[in-house]
Amino acid sequence: MLRKRSPTEDKLLLLYAMHGLGPTTAEQLLRFFVDRDQMNYIDLQLALAELRENGLLRKQLHPLGVLYQPSVSGIQTLELFQKRIPYSRRVSIDDALIGWRARFSHEQHVVHRVETQEDGSIKVRLSIMEHDEELLSISVRAPDDQRAERYCASWSRNAGALYAHIFKTLNARE
Repeated sequence: MLRKRSPTEDKLLLLYAMHGLGPTTAEQLLRFFVDRDQMNYIDLQLALAELRENGLLRKQLHPLGVLYQPSVSGIQTLELFQKRIPYSRRVSIDDALIGWRARFSHEQHVVHRVETQEDGSIKVRLSIMEHDEELLSISVRAPDDQRAERYCASWSRNAGALYAHIFKTLNARE
């Protein structure tokens, strides 16, 4: 028989994961927990809402949306009650943190948005961020949704090399 988690355990688990992951969006948290069968969408949203209401989360605006991380009160709460999270769940989170933290950091620094314009055309905005500041931003039009998705995927893979090439070209002496 499976043990039923309490809402308190979900909130502590969420604080524990966010403390290890660093700033994350609600969507990133959902992917992290659902991918690992740790929490479902409804439980995650309820826990996030209650943590926000109680001042246990800090939020900051980012092109991806709102990034959440534990506030000072959230970290203190976690330190006091961390042992209420079953050891196996803490180990499971710890084992996954490094890969997911790197993935989420990349997503927050290499950003892409697809926007449908009033005239029906598709605009793809590609950016490289550092400390909430755009280092580079490019907007291109895509002929269709599939091409827009391809642009975004290519940007995610190649943004660093493209940035280096552009910067090198701009600094080249004639």
